[in-house]
Amino acid sequence: YEGDGSAFYTNSHDRQEFQVVYYSSSIKLIKTLQLLLLKFGILSSINERKSKLTKNQSYRLVTRGDVASKLFS
Repeated sequence: YEGDGSAFYTNSHDRQEFQVVYYSSSIKLIKTLQLLLLKFGILSSINERKSKLTKNQSYRLVTRGDVASKLFS
């Protein structure tokens, strides 16, 4: 399995919001990571999308706000 991720601030509803995003072509990996985060009390969401580079199906695991900042504390 392989994937890619990033952490960044984005503007949401006129305020800055911290996000951590992880991308993978493996839904199994994404769901396993989501379960692992949940065991630490970190909520996340999964989105499907087509890769811009390869046009293959890929998945995105997203955490936002105070929940995302737990990953770095």
